Amino acid sequence: MAPGIRIATSAWLTTFAMAPDASSRDVAATLAANRLLQLIIARASHTDRSPPGALAKIVADDEKLSGICSLGRLILGVEDHLGTGTLVVTHSTDALTAKEALMSLVNPRAVPPYPPQRYTKDEAEVSAWLRRGTEPPDYDSFGLVQYHYLANQKATDGDYGLYRVEIAPNGGGPGPHFHRTMSEAFFVLSGTVKLYDGTDWVDGQPNDFLYVPPGGIHGFRNEADAPTSLLMLFSPGAPREHYFEGLAHLGDMTDDERREWFIRNDNYFVE
Repeated sequence: MAPGIRIATSAWLTTFAMAPDASSRDVAATLAANRLLQLIIARASHTDRSPPGALAKIVADDEKLSGICSLGRLILGVEDHLGTGTLVVTHSTDALTAKEALMSLVNPRAVPPYPPQRYTKDEAEVSAWLRRGTEPPDYDSFGLVQYHYLANQKATDGDYGLYRVEIAPNGGGPGPHFHRTMSEAFFVLSGTVKLYDGTDWVDGQPNDFLYVPPGGIHGFRNEADAPTSLLMLFSPGAPREHYFEGLAHLGDMTDDERREWFIRNDNYFVE
């Protein structure tokens, strides 16, 4: 088999593996594979439980994807590896540079549509703000979980909520659940964290990313004997800090009050 880049797509967990001594051709192939993966996810977004071979069939049946597979002699083939949902993207090393790969995949004159303008003043303004990584956590939950409210719903005017979460050794975490009003994404910063993609619990390592659309079943927990930290992104923004801090008061509620509290915080647990 020609040199390949393995793209693990266990539901929405994506991992790119590159050799430390990657050449410009390998970089070019990674860029193309990234574009290919984006398109595959767009086509497969109707389900996160595709049967074996489904992703490969999406490629075969879609002219745009098939075109990218053969464009610029870069991508030679895509296979659903042993029906596991792991795509193996095979690429050529036939005198193709990173610049040539980019030019073959991007038409600079065909700009995709952007969202409507939201800033309409004639002049730019100074509105950015910086939060230092050395700032203490905004909330400490019994020494087990520390929350850093990097950019909450209020700070982003509802665009998104971004949190850094640090979980102590064997600090646990929520079981399978889903949200109706927002998507959620996880990016592992350090340590090993168990991530649930709706099918399996997998070990999330640094730089691993899990995307969960609204309605997607997911969960996370630290079962390791070492701490872990990750970024959590909610879109659109929601008052998740109210949820994080409210968990400490569940013991003071009746069963009905707890049930209503979880619903109001858009948390629906799955047996």
